[in-house]
Amino acid sequence: MKFSVAFSQVALVMALCGCNLEIEVPEGGHVISASGAYHCGPAETCRLSVVDVHFNEGFTAVAHEGYMFTHWERRPGAFCGGQSRHCRLSTAGFADSDELMHVLESDASFYLVPVFEQLTWDNGVYR
Repeated sequence: MKFSVAFSQVALVMALCGCNLEIEVPEGGHVISASGAYHCGPAETCRLSVVDVHFNEGFTAVAHEGYMFTHWERRPGAFCGGQSRHCRLSTAGFADSDELMHVLESDASFYLVPVFEQLTWDNGVYR
């Protein structure tokens, strides 16, 4: 009986381990997922645990009035760096690679950071 309880606790902890996606949103907009399951507001950092090979989600940076989304930040550990469209992330195919599974099972953090540019108000129009 004690063994099965201990085994269940270890299995639960192992199931909760996984790499992390940190979405760091500056002032000027927010990030929403295609499924609507994830939303990260301005001046927030949202942390998602990616725990299996079934993660498949698209993320869109939405600029607020007076701002424009320009691109995803390029930096070490960041996804979609330099792209100026939505960012699709998927763990499909990870099961076929020991290296990718090692990353997925680690506690490593990766980043998704939109860059918003503040526009200027000029004669009734944002520029």
